[in-house]
Amino acid sequence: MFRTRLVVATLSAAAFFAVAVDALASHPLSAKAPVPTAPSADARQETTGGRVERLTVRDERHGATLSYHSLRTASGERVALKWLAAGEAVPGATIRVEGRRTDGTLFVDSAATLAAPAADYSSAPPANTRRYTGTLEFLHADDFDRDRCEIQYVLAGEDGAHLRLDLAVVPDVLEKGMRLAVDGVPSADGLSVEPSTMVIQADGAPAADLAADVSGTTQVLVILIKYADTATEPYTQAQITSTVFSSASGVANYFRESSYGRHMLAGTVTPWFTASFARPTTCDYSRVSNEAMTLARNAGYVTANYQKFVYVFPSLPGCGWAGLGGGSSAWINQAASVLVIGHELGHTFGIGHASSLRCNVSGATHPIDGTCTRSEYGDGFSIMGNSRPGHLSAPHKVELGYVQPAQYRTHAGGTATYALSPYETPGGTTYALKIPASPRRTYWIEFRQPTGFDAFMGTGATEGALFHTSWPSDWSCDSCLLDMTPATATTFSDAALPVGATFADTLTGMSVTVQSKTATALSVSVTTPTRPTYADVPATHSAYSAIETLAWHGVAVECGTSPLRYCPDVPITRAETAAFIERAKRGPSYAFTATGTRFADVPITHWAAKYIEQLHIDGITSGCATSPLRYCPDGNLTRAQMAPLLLRGRYGSTFNPGTATGSVFVDLPTSHMFAAWIERLYSYQITLGCVASPRQYCPDGTVTRAQMALFLMRAFGLVPPAL
Repeated sequence: MFRTRLVVATLSAAAFFAVAVDALASHPLSAKAPVPTAPSADARQETTGGRVERLTVRDERHGATLSYHSLRTASGERVALKWLAAGEAVPGATIRVEGRRTDGTLFVDSAATLAAPAADYSSAPPANTRRYTGTLEFLHADDFDRDRCEIQYVLAGEDGAHLRLDLAVVPDVLEKGMRLAVDGVPSADGLSVEPSTMVIQADGAPAADLAADVSGTTQVLVILIKYADTATEPYTQAQITSTVFSSASGVANYFRESSYGRHMLAGTVTPWFTASFARPTTCDYSRVSNEAMTLARNAGYVTANYQKFVYVFPSLPGCGWAGLGGGSSAWINQAASVLVIGHELGHTFGIGHASSLRCNVSGATHPIDGTCTRSEYGDGFSIMGNSRPGHLSAPHKVELGYVQPAQYRTHAGGTATYALSPYETPGGTTYALKIPASPRRTYWIEFRQPTGFDAFMGTGATEGALFHTSWPSDWSCDSCLLDMTPATATTFSDAALPVGATFADTLTGMSVTVQSKTATALSVSVTTPTRPTYADVPATHSAYSAIETLAWHGVAVECGTSPLRYCPDVPITRAETAAFIERAKRGPSYAFTATGTRFADVPITHWAAKYIEQLHIDGITSGCATSPLRYCPDGNLTRAQMAPLLLRGRYGSTFNPGTATGSVFVDLPTSHMFAAWIERLYSYQITLGCVASPRQYCPDGTVTRAQMALFLMRAFGLVPPAL
């Protein structure tokens, strides 16, 4: 019998990259569109039905083709689907699905086909399909008044025009800055397009190469533009200059203070330009900014000297947002305050929202457990909320590099005491404490004081420890403020854990006690459970980090107990492979079931029956033999056989690896049946092979359990605990 465990893993950076040449320094899929978090086990079940639609993505960088599926219901709603079984992933078919929804995506637990595609159904693009090309940008449309945000995926053309991509399902391979060709039908107003096919062009700049303007001086051009029929300008040029650049309480000084002087803003505000058109009746912000840029250039502004552009204009009807930000631009819809402009520039620097969590356990409020509701802009202490331009939360400052690695501590397990410096003061020793309590629960602790841009903060937030949680999380938190005094359930103004109080996370066994406070330090004591260790995987083992990452995520399948063992150097079996892949794909809490009727050699009593049957339902495997259908659960897996299982497990049964070139591995000719699959493993940087020079893959070699840990971590992007 094999067992699984969930642990807090201590990872050595050196060990992480030490597994022969199968380890790589970075993964190309890390900087991409947000991936919806799989729902928790107690998420509400729902049933819906409709017609299956497919979005095809051809990735010219790797030569692969991926498919993404959604459901169009009778009411016209489009629902993104994940975990849809291969048998129901038929475009045009009418299906009924049952599952759990998170982040707008329905994770399918079961599905049934109600009707095949109609006789006249065609998956060919409609006659009015057009092709658009440009650079992909992610924009945040912020409706502060209604606590609502929409992430817009936008194609920026060479002419500066912005076309919104109306996506039912967002492909997880999309990256900021990539070049796309999109085929689709434009909307009636021409402001958006519903794609049917997307082509990722090979000449696009990868997201990792895009400059993140978070240090030094960022040059900003603020362009004021009014419409031909604008009667009164809503602001003067001097007012906007003060708001953005010159005032001590302005946007530029905010970023200087929040970054401890690491990041400065400088630039110019133009006079008001007058557009050649009257105020648009739709939210045609692209037309407004294009006109603004043209008028600025005609007036002599050298736009190449600026990295960021802020467009300020009188109210534009139909938008429903105060500000829009991302890429290199921010659009301000007659809402030119320090909060709004600073918030949208924050999006252009790459950070998300400062939210809050309100949780309830058996009718009583609680800091994090039970049923939780996320308020999109609920953190009133950060400019990335919607209340005041307070300092960025710790996860955001770390993300931007405002807080350097030496300026925050990560709890490494056991019990330890930390002294936190005042968060707003330059020259502090420790600005934040990071506590990775579980793969989907990371805490950040700050010691805030009422000074500078945080002067508005009251004693309920400054006399103790302020807690946030960050991605990845069950609540899709980029950064979420937690209420450590939940009894006062109507406010977060007293959210800090006061001196002498203890917060205990019953799910993970973590506890934090605030011991003392002075004007210069807050002392906190942290305890987390001792991590169980594998007796046969010492920290010096080349695959130690990868194996512990699988254990951290609850994916690992043990080979023995008393003592706990992993058997890293033993060849992996096909049964173990099924368990590893399905647990990596769906999470350890997924309710797998088995019938014992699918494979002749996998009875219901087999320990891995539920995983093996799910692997078949998902279209990841067709077994090892037919007549009768068999899986060969105790057989070993070769490195060649592993390639399609891994890629189908990660990208779905319809993943097409394209054509092999024969130029990657000297021992892998194009005639090999898995050549294209193996070359995709290489192009996705999941493996470099088994021998470096000349580069070889060893397709007939067996896969060890240690090697599988690394392959899974890379393929599924499993985040190791940063300890």
